[in-house]
Amino acid sequence: MPGQVSPKEAFVELSKQDGTIPLPLESDDFGVGAFDCLRGGLATFCLGAFCGWSLVYLTARRIGVGAVRHGGDSAVGLAGLSVVCPGLAATLTRVDVRNYYRMQRHPVRDVLCGFCCTPCVNCQTYNEVKERGGYQY
Repeated sequence: MPGQVSPKEAFVELSKQDGTIPLPLESDDFGVGAFDCLRGGLATFCLGAFCGWSLVYLTARRIGVGAVRHGGDSAVGLAGLSVVCPGLAATLTRVDVRNYYRMQRHPVRDVLCGFCCTPCVNCQTYNEVKERGGYQY
């Protein structure tokens, strides 16, 4: 019916009017592929490949993991975990991004990607949040 507005559109419009920050809208899956490592540029690729903890930290901060959810700075803890067990940190970051953007959950896929191609997942999650305009600290 012409003139009808979906609930999502109404929410976004209302948020614009009253100045509140809208929650991210639901989506099915990542818009950035797991092997789109160069999508964010050579610098992002190098950080993901050689200094993964930095991308884990930046991604966690951009979606407000430390500031919003835990009341402390768990982004630092997640980055520290990525030094000890990079696959687990990449998996947890991927799950946090899924939860933040309310994507469908795929736990097996997240674990396999996180442990089998950690640098690619670090780049993927960082680029996804960057392209969607995640929380800026």
